[in-house]
Amino acid sequence: RYVLNAGDCRVLHFDADWSLVRAFGREGAGPGEFSNPTGMIIRHDQLWVFEMMRATLFTLDGEYVATRLGRLEMHEPVSCDRGVLVRLGSNNRLAALLDDDLQLIRKLGPECPDDGDFMKKFKACGFVRALPHPDHLALLLNPFDGHLWVLDEHGEVAREMDLMGQSGDSSMQEDEASDSITMSFSLVMGTGGIDHEGRYWTMPMDDGDDDEDAPQLLVV
Repeated sequence: RYVLNAGDCRVLHFDADWSLVRAFGREGAGPGEFSNPTGMIIRHDQLWVFEMMRATLFTLDGEYVATRLGRLEMHEPVSCDRGVLVRLGSNNRLAALLDDDLQLIRKLGPECPDDGDFMKKFKACGFVRALPHPDHLALLLNPFDGHLWVLDEHGEVAREMDLMGQSGDSSMQEDEASDSITMSFSLVMGTGGIDHEGRYWTMPMDDGDDDEDAPQLLVV
């Protein structure tokens, strides 16, 4: 069991009883060092710690292996059979599939809106998660606007679903007097993820109803 302590730039290795076995990594830009990590995966029996533009590779025992540089922003990496899925952050696409050298195989998903509407673009592109799919190239899950896209082998949208329900209103108000912006989001869909059996789950945000806030299995 491995946990990335992003604040201290350390990887914590625990045994099955959650007793600490070892800690490795440190803040910096040299071999075996990283700063502002954006995620961590286990791939090819190695542990990869990602930063925005590079990944630092360790053995599962914490020994430094290599540093690999990418050319795109890399957030929330996920390992899959075809490569590494990453969210692209501020880029004009939602996600990308990279090879083991962190070079681009293809960009994935629909383009972000580019009509000057900040709220629309933020909701559509801000925090999309890229996940592997057993029968397709990937799945994109957006907790802000409740959209889910299943992508075919070419990275094109094969199927789209709207999971938001009836309470998906969001707003943005600007107060010129105080030079402030107030944002309000309805996160009915909540966050999503994939378990070890390859099933997708959504977790609705807390609205005070314990019965409705349990994780929900999503079949796609």
